[in-house]
Amino acid sequence: MPMIGFDRETLISDLVVDEGLRPFIYDDAAPAAKIGPGYRFVGNPTIGIGHALALTPFTTDQCRTICGWDVDAKAKELYAALSWLSGLSEPRQRAVANMAFNMGVAGVRGFTTFLALLEKADYGGAAYDLRTTLWARQVGARATRIEALIRGG
Repeated sequence: MPMIGFDRETLISDLVVDEGLRPFIYDDAAPAAKIGPGYRFVGNPTIGIGHALALTPFTTDQCRTICGWDVDAKAKELYAALSWLSGLSEPRQRAVANMAFNMGVAGVRGFTTFLALLEKADYGGAAYDLRTTLWARQVGARATRIEALIRGG
């Protein structure tokens, strides 16, 4: 961090008052506008405490940090829903977590045959079942990689 001559945390608190804190994307020229599909920005797409995304895109490190937070939250939800998952090998746990990141834990829970086979350690059957789903056809190479983790895990 660069050497600065002011209190960083106090400035952040001041900025929350002056900029606001919005944990979602908003239009800095129309902050009350609802942002959704098809929305046309008047100003800059902004998030958080005045972070204008078009002017200051996230760095790779920032993106990885945010993704890490998302992975941690999704994993907590996933292990609460599928307590037996922790008994699988790391690659198989990672494969299911990847699926949950893509479609949510509720979406993964909809794969009842796949999950039943996985829980019974029928990894070939689980991988085959996964391959036959609409989701696998939709995500293509991602499903192929996940299937390989389930099969060979």
